[in-house]
Amino acid sequence: MDNEFYKVDLHVHTPASKCYKGDKSEEGYWEILRSAVKNGVRVIAITDHNTIMGYEKLIELKNQTLNEYEVVKKYDIPEQQKLALEEKVNLLEQVYIILGVEITLNPGVHIIVLGDNDSQNDIKSLLDEVGYTIDNRGSDSDIEPNMDIKTFLGNSLLDGKIVIAPHVDSDKGIWSTLKGYYRASIFKSNVISAITCNNIKQLETIKELTRNDAEYKRNKPFVCINSSDAHIQSEIGDKYSYFKLTNFSFDDLKKAFDSPEDCISDTEKQDFFEYVKKCAEYNPTIYLNEINNLEASCYAILNNGYGCILLGINEKYQHSGINLTYNDTEKKLKDIINRIKIDNKSNNAKIKYEIEQLGSGKCVVVIIIESDGSRLWINDKDELYILNTKSGYKLATIREVAEIVRNRVITELQEFEERNDDAVRDAMTKIRHVLSPVSKYAIYDKINSQSIPISYYFNIKPVSPKSHKEDYDTKEFIYGQDKGNVFYSTPSSPRLEDTYLRYSCPIYQNNDNEYLKELIEIHSPQIVIDFGGGCHIIDSNEFSYFEALSPAVLLKPNDQFFEDEISLYNIIAWLKSDVFIWTCLQKNNDVNIYRPQILLNCFIPSINSFFTDTKIENKVKDILFLEHEFLRVVSPLMNLDDNESFEKIKQLCSEHNEKVNKKTAEIEILMNQVIDINEEQNEMIRNDLLNEKIYICNEGINEKKEIETACL
Repeated sequence: MDNEFYKVDLHVHTPASKCYKGDKSEEGYWEILRSAVKNGVRVIAITDHNTIMGYEKLIELKNQTLNEYEVVKKYDIPEQQKLALEEKVNLLEQVYIILGVEITLNPGVHIIVLGDNDSQNDIKSLLDEVGYTIDNRGSDSDIEPNMDIKTFLGNSLLDGKIVIAPHVDSDKGIWSTLKGYYRASIFKSNVISAITCNNIKQLETIKELTRNDAEYKRNKPFVCINSSDAHIQSEIGDKYSYFKLTNFSFDDLKKAFDSPEDCISDTEKQDFFEYVKKCAEYNPTIYLNEINNLEASCYAILNNGYGCILLGINEKYQHSGINLTYNDTEKKLKDIINRIKIDNKSNNAKIKYEIEQLGSGKCVVVIIIESDGSRLWINDKDELYILNTKSGYKLATIREVAEIVRNRVITELQEFEERNDDAVRDAMTKIRHVLSPVSKYAIYDKINSQSIPISYYFNIKPVSPKSHKEDYDTKEFIYGQDKGNVFYSTPSSPRLEDTYLRYSCPIYQNNDNEYLKELIEIHSPQIVIDFGGGCHIIDSNEFSYFEALSPAVLLKPNDQFFEDEISLYNIIAWLKSDVFIWTCLQKNNDVNIYRPQILLNCFIPSINSFFTDTKIENKVKDILFLEHEFLRVVSPLMNLDDNESFEKIKQLCSEHNEKVNKKTAEIEILMNQVIDINEEQNEMIRNDLLNEKIYICNEGINEKKEIETACL
């Protein structure tokens, strides 16, 4: 076995303890192993009250079963009997059993002693010395022990054993039961290797005393572990610790206690709390000890714009955890996140979380939150929470809300007006905002509040240029071909009046296998963003290649895209729409979304009707079909140099553009309906685009009624 971490439960009772609540038959012992396997526990210590008969019974069953299995392997036996035997052998292979005992000492405190298999006589001798003869073993309190804990810890029979003080905060634990200097002397004893404690506050007090108090101070700190103290099969593995083991053996377990920082952990992910510390550096951080306050804390972070919440972890990174299972914790988190998004009608927030199950059975959570800071986040009671240095968060007063709104408006208007240092463009931006600035702000805010970043649904991959070989006819790269195996990019702007591939990514045929090896393989539909900001769709599930004849960016749908069943056709329609180009202009004073700083600011509508609208998708498919047919007809004419062919190409181009313009105009109407842009707002958007000399696809088309009817 590798040097890995495994779940270990070092406090398990069997039917040999008189207070055992589970099945006390022989089958009950097998149920103990089944429960351990079910909960992923690889090592258990049998620690019955003042007896090792439970351990002896399990070892007897183990030896008997393995011997029987060796015999029956040589013979044919009924299948059901064989399967039952194999199941027991499998259980024995998956769970390593450690010898142990929980001894009751004066004045009524418990101590666990663990040893190797050869220590059975030593432990029986210890029990005899304390007063537990064969007749009264298995009971917790039938007799008065004749030895106190201090005398017991001085017994030489404990040499080479592991001694643990269990549940120190309970009525039979050394913290709660013992007092004064006597208690201090027990805690100071280096014979005790480890403790278990359920109360996190008492545990921190004990740690502080054993580190710094002269009466309690130890030469070596306690190892603090978790264990179930299971008195019924189903409790095994409710609490546990992770031990780093090379072999399943008592010696390896003891080595782990000698190097606890490296070999014993409360979490499965050993670097989890390093991750926690790094997250806390992502200030501000709110520390919560219960989940009830989580929603208000999320709102406070959202209204700040960014931050971190540590749930079940305090400022010193001590982890008390919360009293919920992993599944219940995740369900509550998802409910809170969904409620926040629904109440605010927005997906424009990034809320990521990491849940870690502690060995104590509790959970801790790290939550990282980001929002664009352009809006206020308010709960369903119309309450607004903000950060507070004392409590982490607070309910904002009316004065504080007014100040936040004032600062947000000023900031947003400044962002509208100060996108770059180019004096001319800056002046043009200010001129645009002189005309109806409030109305434009309202349009932009409405669109932005119902959107999510483009990176939410796409992996963004920049592609460097690669020149095509000279023996390929450059005329093919003007229009592309109607079929091929290599898609490619050429410089293009978001809108051109005379272009023949509005949506289709151009393609050509290349049969040079050596050349193709240098290109990017394409296995699924994607969107290409050209140098200049033009967008095209690779509408194919067939294996192909991509070649950047000029710098380009590939948008490849990620897992979230497929999980939410998004239409790539609707996305490309959005990226080409008046509304999208206008928002780029407002946000960045530029429409070249090839530029990283602009692309990363782009967003996609998160409105359900946008995701589910099949009309837009069908219109885009119509255009893709028109473009394919255009190339099929025009391609043979491209190699002819006579005037007749030239005139024919001009006529075909004109007819093609007219058809595509009508389809594009229909898409614009549908897009405005989905985004809820009215006639007045649409006119404002169109005027801004025309002022920037951006071509309006349906400009000059008079068949408005015909177009509107086609959209129904």
